[in-house]
Order: sequence, then structure tokens, then C-alpha cells
Amino acid sequence: ERIKGMDVKVSPVSIYQAKTEAGKKTTTLHIEFTSYESTLTDDKIKPIMDHVEKVTATKLSAERV
Repeated sequence: ERIKGMDVKVSPVSIYQAKTEAGKKTTTLHIEFTSYESTLTDDKIKPIMDHVEKVTATKLSAERV
């Protein structure tokens, strides 16, 4: 997906669910940012990370750790 002049790719790395916590899963995401126009800085990446956090919280009841 192209966001603010960057290519952003999100893919799951692993999903873990402990047997003792049936209603809770831990998901690890790999998020790749690529810009061919400029050097990426925290100021450019943070709003996108915040957006990913907001979407996963809304759609999946996830929390960022």
C-alpha cells in the first residue's frame, strides 16, 4: 500500500495462543517502510505506526506492546 509517498507492507510473522488463555493471542507483525523519495525519519513513520495501532485496536481489539 502506498501512504504519504512511501510503500508500506504489513505481514504477520507469528500468532501465538497459550492453552491457558483461550481468548488471547499474541501476533507479531513485520512492517516494512520503503521510500524512494527521501530518508525515512521517526517523524514520518510514527503517524503510520499510530494508524496501524488504531486500526488493529478497532478491528481486532488489539493493543500495542
